[in-house]
Amino acid sequence: MVSLLDMPDVPMNSILDHGGPSVIFSLRKVCKNLRDYIDETMPELHLDAINICLEYKKITITWSHYLENVQISYKLHGNGYKTVFGENEITIENVDYMEGFWNDYSLIMKYQKSSLKRFHLHLSNSTDVEDVSKFLEQYQNSGTIKTQYLDLGIYHGDEVLVILQHLNANCLKNIRFFSASYYDKNIDFTEIVKLDQWKNANEFSSRNLSIDASMKHFTHFSKINAEFQHIYSEPGNLNVLKEAAIRSPNFEKYIIEYHDSFNVRQTLSEVFGNPFTYSIGQNKWSWFFNTCREEKILKIDNFLMFDIINFSLIDRSMVPNGAEVKNVL
Repeated sequence: MVSLLDMPDVPMNSILDHGGPSVIFSLRKVCKNLRDYIDETMPELHLDAINICLEYKKITITWSHYLENVQISYKLHGNGYKTVFGENEITIENVDYMEGFWNDYSLIMKYQKSSLKRFHLHLSNSTDVEDVSKFLEQYQNSGTIKTQYLDLGIYHGDEVLVILQHLNANCLKNIRFFSASYYDKNIDFTEIVKLDQWKNANEFSSRNLSIDASMKHFTHFSKINAEFQHIYSEPGNLNVLKEAAIRSPNFEKYIIEYHDSFNVRQTLSEVFGNPFTYSIGQNKWSWFFNTCREEKILKIDNFLMFDIINFSLIDRSMVPNGAEVKNVL
């Protein structure tokens, strides 16, 4: 029987190229020759996504592959750390848990050559500030990550700039922020909006986060789903959104939430003009505008009950009878 070490390069490389993370890193531990061969050929790992959660003295990472999901945790234990992989537990002495995590992470990422579909990072509100700083310092040294989708759980807000800076600007298409503590308002967008990573992305969304920043920094996104502060106390933001939706050939949909609802409808009427109201009641107001795409109409809906404004495109034939289509081009 031919052993793996005797197998020709072509079938051997095919095995490695189609194996999941468990196969590759189990084979590395079989013997020095296999480890040296794998490290020399550097087979593509083909990971789809990485999910990292930083909690109190613990890091959990999930490597998502089309064949398997591999979850490993690293937790402070005595003067070292304990790593848990499935039903296996290993205790490492005299090594910090974060160092153990980054050693494994750096090794595995050497085998990831293609772009990830998703990079999910959750910095829990139970995490020590010092540990967050250590994590971000190591993150900066770990190299650029290629990912299409950033899903970032924000702890303080200061980490957002650091995370974005080390993502490949040519790959990132979708950005999502969510706050680990409800309505964290500590994000400073001053430097973030200058990044190519921000400017090149197509979609933005947020959860449990009320954003205090000018809408002009968000209008390059084709899709927005987020809550903004001062959307009505600064009505110019509404015009910025309307103009972007009308003139951009890439616009698809904006879902804007708000909470400063005093005199909302008065402000909307001043900005958009008289609304179209529906016979079913006054909860929904709508406005219609011609766009740069002749066959498409911008429809703006305000749902007072839900504190939401929707900006969307509809076919001209879908405009209700009696509704005015405004022309601002």
